[in-house]
Parts: sequence; C-alpha cells; structure tokens
Amino acid sequence: MAEVKKEFKELIVLYVEDELIIQSTLATILKRRFKEVITANDEEEGLIAFKQHHGKIDIIITDIQMPKMDGVSMVKKK
Repeated sequence: MAEVKKEFKELIVLYVEDELIIQSTLATILKRRFKEVITANDEEEGLIAFKQHHGKIDIIITDIQMPKMDGVSMVKKK
C-alpha cells in the first residue's frame, strides 16, 4: 500500500467539475494524494488547462454531464 501512495504522489491530475462545491471538496482530497491537482470549472477550461500543461498531466478526472460537452467528449478532444 505504501508503494501505491508514493506513486500517486508523483502524478499530476486535471480535475474538471462544473459544480464548484463538489470541485472544492474533491480537489481538497485529491491534493492530499497527488503531486499536483489542476482544476477547471467546465469543459472549455479543461481543454485549455490540458493544452497549457501538455505532457505534464497524468490523469484526467472529469464530470460526465457538463453544460456544453460531456466529459467523455472533452477527453476525446484533448
């Protein structure tokens, strides 16, 4: 278990969530587990953040239902 935690501490996460209360709560938890957590408030910000941090992001966690585009489509566009 300690090896898994150490590996998580080396990863950078992009977390996309349009519900700000949920985003804040989960981001706080993720920040305890991962090296860095980059947050985005919607799919457009998520795509911009992905491009800005190209090659740096290891994991994308995204809301499935967002106003303009679902999370799966957003990940496919990256």
